[in-house]
Amino acid sequence: MALKTNRTDHVDSIVAQDVNQFHDLLTGVMADQPVKISNSVAIAGPDPKYDVLAYAGADPTGATSSAAAVTAAWAAMKAAASYLAGGANSQYTTYAGELWFPPGIYDLRTLTALDPGAGNTLNFTISGAGFGHTTIVLGTGNYLVDVNATATVLSMCLRDLLIVGGGGAVRFNNTGSSVFNHYHFLRNIFVGYTVCALAGNSTDQPYWRVRDNKFDGISATSIGVALPQGGQHVVDGNSFIRDRYHIKMQGASNYIGKNDFIRTDAYVATARTDVWIIPDTNPNVSTQGTEIAANKFGNENLNAADFHILVAEENAGSGTDWGSRSHSTTTSTKDSVGCLVHHNDFIGAGAVPSIPVIYSTADRVYSWSVNYNTFYGTQPSYIIQFLNGTAIDGSTPLNTFGPNMCVDPGVNTVPIPMTNATGGGVGNVFDVTGQFQADPTAYSAFPGMNAGGEYVSMAVPAISAFTVGANSQVATTDILGRPNAATITFVANGDISGALSNITIGKTGYIEVDLKSGGATPLTSVKVEIRDTGNVVYFRAFIPLTSYWRTHRFSWSARGNGAGIALHLINPTAGAGTCLFGRPNAYHGREPFTNQHPQGLDVQGQWTGAGFTGEVVFGLAGVSGAYGFGTLDTTAPTMYFDHRGASNSGSWVWRNNGGVTARLTLDGTGKLTTGGALVIGTRPAFAASDKYLIVDASGNVHVSGLGPAS
Repeated sequence: MALKTNRTDHVDSIVAQDVNQFHDLLTGVMADQPVKISNSVAIAGPDPKYDVLAYAGADPTGATSSAAAVTAAWAAMKAAASYLAGGANSQYTTYAGELWFPPGIYDLRTLTALDPGAGNTLNFTISGAGFGHTTIVLGTGNYLVDVNATATVLSMCLRDLLIVGGGGAVRFNNTGSSVFNHYHFLRNIFVGYTVCALAGNSTDQPYWRVRDNKFDGISATSIGVALPQGGQHVVDGNSFIRDRYHIKMQGASNYIGKNDFIRTDAYVATARTDVWIIPDTNPNVSTQGTEIAANKFGNENLNAADFHILVAEENAGSGTDWGSRSHSTTTSTKDSVGCLVHHNDFIGAGAVPSIPVIYSTADRVYSWSVNYNTFYGTQPSYIIQFLNGTAIDGSTPLNTFGPNMCVDPGVNTVPIPMTNATGGGVGNVFDVTGQFQADPTAYSAFPGMNAGGEYVSMAVPAISAFTVGANSQVATTDILGRPNAATITFVANGDISGALSNITIGKTGYIEVDLKSGGATPLTSVKVEIRDTGNVVYFRAFIPLTSYWRTHRFSWSARGNGAGIALHLINPTAGAGTCLFGRPNAYHGREPFTNQHPQGLDVQGQWTGAGFTGEVVFGLAGVSGAYGFGTLDTTAPTMYFDHRGASNSGSWVWRNNGGVTARLTLDGTGKLTTGGALVIGTRPAFAASDKYLIVDASGNVHVSGLGPAS
């Protein structure tokens, strides 16, 4: 007769005559304990398998009910559970054993749920031969395990089963604290449950491990996993197929990772949610340290009413317990703090609606980090959208958003705005690629901002030299009050371009443009591309326009340098439109240049101290085509210093804007001329009657009456 034990995965069967030998090996001092084996053959040790087929006569064909046989095996397992109880370490030494379902289909539709019993304490395992091998069928609304509110389960494991129907598979009804050992749910398939596959009602029951399962419930009603409060749960490697809520949770330091969230049913009246987070009055236990990482949020049957990550309270009247209640749609004053949402893949392929990454009915969502996620296809409508978007609590610490990546540059949509909130600060945007600058209240953070090291201009021309084609431009002043901007009038899908050069493939670069809504028919957004004449696109960004000048900077590492490569500004609409475009620039460098007040470097290499009367300008155009530096009181030079001529043969001129008579010139022969009249550096001509000073050989100075001939 074979011995089954869960002490090791490597020992599956032992012949009956070797029981004592192997028992000593696995359990040490327990060799003298009573033994029990299927068909009245004893198994040594405190943790035997109770085989519902061989021990209790269950029907593996599903032709008749196995409810009585399973109940009998469960009762026998409980009866053998207490022989090691007692002492300071009783929670580790109270064993019941393993309820084992061999391959087959077991009809448990009339089963009264397995329960440790009021006031009892138990550790146990329920296992099968793997989904596809062991199937359990439950009756409507029933559970396989329904733990009494006064019972204590110190640890449990449910593994390798296909469980069909019922209200769910496991429900813990204890609402108090229940901090003990780990609770494992491994490699199961839960199908057709109507309430909740795995539900915990405790206010403090940590350490659930939900791994490698499949959840396929009812779209209108069910919850896949309702994690008990207390935190420190791990839900990873699962596929969630069909639920109203795939995961419901509250508590710190949960890990939700490597799961697949999809919807196999078309939307019918009820919103579906991938991850539901419940805020709390205590910020320390809401979501602090919780990670939602490396999951796939699918596009299958996605509806505009659905949610990826929902922050909302429970609707207290919507169900009888934690595993059955739905979310409240009213504003919450509670907190959700410190959640990390990173390295997830949000799929928007196909004709799917745009929904937010996070939707919150709570205003107090703060210290979250949402970064290193990728968005493919239809982009989310917001990173975080609030129910009450005009009254966000700005007193809370900010969230951080980014870097995040759109991996489908062919999608012609405006970049994702961070939030719909207008009533206060929500977060800082770390946007190293510049793809998500749609929210003008958010910050785009770049390191350093130092104009040093490895600067190479890509020689973007002045706007006046851009190729406009069927479009047109009218010169205007830029953000600095300088004449390097234009009002662009686009035809439908119009495109203007400025040629680039000096591009090094693989080297970090930056693209900068100033943009503003305006003109006769203002556009709401434009597209910036770097593209060659073969229509190979090396960079693309969609930029929403504001009513004021706004500088946009994008980091870019060139992956190609095809013929005719150029910076393009494009009207993305099928109608004519206008916008203001200023100071285009592109360059290589380790860090971006500072190009705003009080100092900067603009597209022609002019250094400017902009924004005040009398600003100093380098690269200023003087007269006769000369360039130098000077000051501006308005937009014209009032005085400047320039050089004319070549090979040091020209003149240095200091000139006041009063005209030719108000200048000082040092020419190539060393003559200093003032006002075009007085010349210093050439001996003057004297009349015979003139007197002048003489310094004699002894150094004495006296007035001479001699004429110039002497």
